Amino acid sequence: MLVRAEGAELTQEEVLAHCTERLARFKVPSVIEFTDALPRTPTGKVARRQLARQS
Repeated sequence: MLVRAEGAELTQEEVLAHCTERLARFKVPSVIEFTDALPRTPTGKVARRQLARQS
């Protein structure tokens, strides 16, 4: 999951092209999703368990 910067117009194809150029083939993500914000815990860390359920 990715959060776009405010005003950014990033596409899935651009992300995939960027990853393909810079990463080993097995590290390139197969699913690219955009979201407005990542879920956070009360301490401000990314809530990875909630993130896994959203996918």
